[in-house]
Amino acid sequence: MGLVPTVRYFHANLPIENYGLIGDGTTTALIGRDGTIWWMCIPRFDSPPLFDAIIDAQRGSYFAITPENPVGSRQFYVPDTGVLVTEILSQSGFVSLTDALALQTGTDLAEDAEAARRQLIRSVVVLEGSIDLSVVLKFAQATQVQKISDGFQIQSPEHSGLELHLSTNPPIDNLHAKVHLCSGERMSFALSWSGNYTHTTSNIEEVLKDT
Repeated sequence: MGLVPTVRYFHANLPIENYGLIGDGTTTALIGRDGTIWWMCIPRFDSPPLFDAIIDAQRGSYFAITPENPVGSRQFYVPDTGVLVTEILSQSGFVSLTDALALQTGTDLAEDAEAARRQLIRSVVVLEGSIDLSVVLKFAQATQVQKISDGFQIQSPEHSGLELHLSTNPPIDNLHAKVHLCSGERMSFALSWSGNYTHTTSNIEEVLKDT
């Protein structure tokens, strides 16, 4: 499977093959080949969207993790899972981004029980070269974001009953950040809306393995 030429998309009418879908049985997210989450409703499929730029790319909200100067990308799933991998080649390096809506440990999808952990996991690793990574979370205008010791507390007016929390490793100072990573270095994100932050970026690989 070869890399497909890519650009940083900021218009809504992408061909459907430029999106990957992740889900946890309760909600889903659409992720572009540029590393941007363009659509995600929480906590359920029929809830208001937290990210909605697929409808209005200029004014909408999104979660972008993208290297500068991308030249090609591809997407595929970890075999027999709903865990999505987006690989992006830039002019200076090659980066792999893994996305999942996490499942609870020991989940049996054949049972009629909620499996969702209510947590979005994003994990990026540089495979070759060095990368200047752009990390941007754009929320609806009235959303309040507060920096706290282990990340960010987010209050969305459309999700008043939820406690949203973003943790990052390494830490970042704001939600529009530039990060330089060299070959083998990683960065992880855990966005939770359950009020339970036990599973954060300290055990991302364990959570991905369970999922």
